[in-house]
Amino acid sequence: MATSTWTDFIWAMLQTAIFVGLAAGIWIAMKAMDKATANTKETLQSRGVSMDDGVVSVKTDRRLEREDYIDATRRRMVNMMDTVKATGAASFERRDEPRDPTKRTRKHSK
Repeated sequence: MATSTWTDFIWAMLQTAIFVGLAAGIWIAMKAMDKATANTKETLQSRGVSMDDGVVSVKTDRRLEREDYIDATRRRMVNMMDTVKATGAASFERRDEPRDPTKRTRKHSK
């Protein structure tokens, strides 16, 4: 049976040191991430943003009134209509020139 030499002992110690070093590095990284997460939560809470169980709530200084909701809805509708006009999404045909409503484009058969 072969006996272990000093090189085998040194190699085993080196492998153990690498394994322990990796485990310690992972543990330190996890602690740093936990600390960064806690700091971020505290910073957000000081700014009025709260996050519990995946639910985010924002504290504001003012209360929205009916007029605020109406204005926001009107702005969204205008933006939507501008987008529809710009992309031509509401038309079935694309024309470079405006259509003359007095001319018929289809012939009706009897």
